[in-house]
Amino acid sequence: KKEMQLGIPADHPSIREQGREEITSITIKVTMPDLSSQTITIDQGQTVEYLRAYLHEHFGVPFVGSELSFNDKAMFDPMSLVDFGVESGGTLICKVQGAAAGGEM
Repeated sequence: KKEMQLGIPADHPSIREQGREEITSITIKVTMPDLSSQTITIDQGQTVEYLRAYLHEHFGVPFVGSELSFNDKAMFDPMSLVDFGVESGGTLICKVQGAAAGGEM
């Protein structure tokens, strides 16, 4: 019975670190539904859904009905901030649609 040996050579740390450099912490501004501004530091690889959940948890923005946009483009949950080209210093707009915003149903 053969065992498969999987490992990264110890003398090649660059191989071990590959992929990590893509995860960068960025500081962004979020214009909230009430037009106030919040500054957040977040991993650039995080998803839009994660950021919406973060805004809900930390700032009370309703998760259901919240929408984020960047450069006038709607941002969709499964995609990451890097997919939209969000970098440090960028500003996202957070809006709340529907009944959650106090509007009519």
